[in-house]
Amino acid sequence: MIDVVYIVSNLSDSAVCRMEYSVKSFFKNNTRILVSDTSSDEATRAKIEKLDFDDYYLEKSVGLFNRSRAINNAYRYMVRTENFIVMDLDLIASPDFIKQSIRRFNGIYNVGNIIYLPKRVKNNNYKYLSRNYRRKKYLIGKIPRPPFRGPFYKSYYSGFFIVNRKRFEDVNGFDEEYAGWGAEDEDFSARITIRNRIKRYKMEVQCFHQWHPQAFTVDRNIEIGKEINRKRFMKMSRLYEQSQALVCEKGIR
Repeated sequence: MIDVVYIVSNLSDSAVCRMEYSVKSFFKNNTRILVSDTSSDEATRAKIEKLDFDDYYLEKSVGLFNRSRAINNAYRYMVRTENFIVMDLDLIASPDFIKQSIRRFNGIYNVGNIIYLPKRVKNNNYKYLSRNYRRKKYLIGKIPRPPFRGPFYKSYYSGFFIVNRKRFEDVNGFDEEYAGWGAEDEDFSARITIRNRIKRYKMEVQCFHQWHPQAFTVDRNIEIGKEINRKRFMKMSRLYEQSQALVCEKGIR
């Protein structure tokens, strides 16, 4: 048994639909599906509650959505297993995803490969996708690049990761100083890989990423927040290079 965490906040109808396909891919897969929600409105919560999950935590916060805090909340209030997975809601896993992840897990922290599906794909059945879209061009095609290139460019992950509870606690979880979203992934990856001296941690476990339009926002506060996060990460990364500040101050404790 392993816990799988999804992070949500005011999802559109299409995003809820993608999440439903993702959750279904874990059926009969020896998992507990956990949903950490930050400030979703009643309409969104009603849609999410129709999905098949095992536990749900809602934080009624004010201000910008904080993805780091949502992940930390999942750990604080719901995660029970020794290792756990954080999964993007638009990924479709294989039937043996959990077995592969655990078998190839280094016991500390691993990320996986994502196959980005083209827009024309309508069939979200994993067997169909595996048969038709495992070719190399989909794996290395239009994959989003890390938004913040820096000394830890190779530590960037996208999509999902599996981490050990003790190792998660060792770095005090995700840094909640990163308001909104942006750079919190890179920051966590850098801290946990350096602290544990991981040289190679990427698994060959794969998931399919459902196509959706690139997310744009007209909220100036969010864009300002992303720029603040970028500057913070570039500043912190210089400390990480010297193995300093690897345990964040504002985390799960």
